Amino acid sequence: MVSIHPFVLLMVHSLCLTVTTVAHAQFEQRTTVQVANDLAKALSPNATLIVPNDARWSSVVARVNYPRISPGYRLVVEVATEDDVAATVLYANRHNIDFLAIAGAHGESTTLNRLRSGIQINLRKLNFVNLQDDQTVAVGGGTLQWELTSHLYSHSRRAVTGLCECVSVAGPLLGAGHSALQSQYGFSADNLLSANVVLANGTTVLSSSTTNSDLFWAIRGAGHNFGIVTSFNLLTHPIPSTYSLYTLIYTRDKLDALFSLVNDIDSPPETRDPKFFLNAFLSRSAPDADPVFTYCLAYEGTPEDLHIRAKSFLALGPLNTTLTTDITYDKLYQALGFGKDSYSCSKNINQGISGVALQKWNIEGLKKAYKIFLDLTADPRFFDSFLLMENYGIVAVTGVDPSSTALPLEERERPILTSAVVHYEGNEEATRRDAAAYIKKIKEALYERVDKDEWHAYVNYAAGDEEVEEVYGRERWRVEKLRELKWRWDPCNRLRFFAPLV
Repeated sequence: MVSIHPFVLLMVHSLCLTVTTVAHAQFEQRTTVQVANDLAKALSPNATLIVPNDARWSSVVARVNYPRISPGYRLVVEVATEDDVAATVLYANRHNIDFLAIAGAHGESTTLNRLRSGIQINLRKLNFVNLQDDQTVAVGGGTLQWELTSHLYSHSRRAVTGLCECVSVAGPLLGAGHSALQSQYGFSADNLLSANVVLANGTTVLSSSTTNSDLFWAIRGAGHNFGIVTSFNLLTHPIPSTYSLYTLIYTRDKLDALFSLVNDIDSPPETRDPKFFLNAFLSRSAPDADPVFTYCLAYEGTPEDLHIRAKSFLALGPLNTTLTTDITYDKLYQALGFGKDSYSCSKNINQGISGVALQKWNIEGLKKAYKIFLDLTADPRFFDSFLLMENYGIVAVTGVDPSSTALPLEERERPILTSAVVHYEGNEEATRRDAAAYIKKIKEALYERVDKDEWHAYVNYAAGDEEVEEVYGRERWRVEKLRELKWRWDPCNRLRFFAPLV
């Protein structure tokens, strides 16, 4: 492939806009209702069109991070078939209307706010789970993670998904899909067998290792830039046993010993038992109480198996210890605090993050982050915020050839994902600005002694202000290949609102 400078891609995008200026002017002369009527003629009977004065409008534009993230919609199309997606994209292209496909509506990037007067393509009606055989499942592009997990569990199977039950299956997968199971089976993206994709030009293609293989490479890591995934096939895996879980509470004075221990366990991270999962968060329980660390130690096995691996954590003297046993896989994410009814699955709480990926914890940086978090949550506006601290196993993910997918190498090498997760009410500019400032300060503290040109943000935790290389990797060949494929599959850059390459 010939290397294409990003400036050339921008020039092509400008040309695309120029060519469609007349069509866009004609569209602007039509009302939203007229556009809805046009689309209704092209869609299947079960598709739904929702305009802003409809009573359902507030529910279909709701997001976990609204109104901080507020894509500008003038119409919502709840598609019922793959052909509905293609028809909507074709219509939008003819009239130069921007569009954005959603399912779980959890995307964090502020680049989503660049969508103005566009069409939301709501995929939730593309919600199905069909077991193909003992090892393969077909999943609709609008399926949420708890729906997939519940269905597969009833057949004694499971698939690699993220932690949060209320997000879509496809969304995290297209950016990697970190998981409690990744150390056993690889990322969600590593378990993708094929995908049906509606391209930016409105055509539908199959993508797999043997069909449109370059597109298949790209959608596993940067998929939001290349098409709308309407359905896909995933590997499934057996469920050998139940889980055991220690939930341990540590006070501030244990910070040094606790995270030194975690660093020791993950030195190197690919030696950790693949069935041993670590996850933590820092939060306040009351305005007059200091923030505490809640550390979850989960093991797929018996309490005795877990206890062997938890001895060093218990020896630190946690403030509180809770042991939960016989957790079935379909209840695991609820037990970890990420269930579909958890606070993190609430709508319209202005959730803001800025992802940090680390090789190991810097203790001095953590101490600085703790102090900033103390100030953050002392402010009543931000009391419900927390610091997410995920330590993923990476045994299976490092066993995958890093050149086989678009996933940046940093994703496979760094076991830690962390970020301040800031929540607040309302839409005041001062509050939004203060929240962003706190998030930035905590990010900088967590990156203590890490050169800025080594920073990396998991795309699904990206804030939107990162350079392309911080999200898609520092290897020049990988970013160049992605840009070359973007030129081929979306030359007019129609898919540019979530963590865009261009």
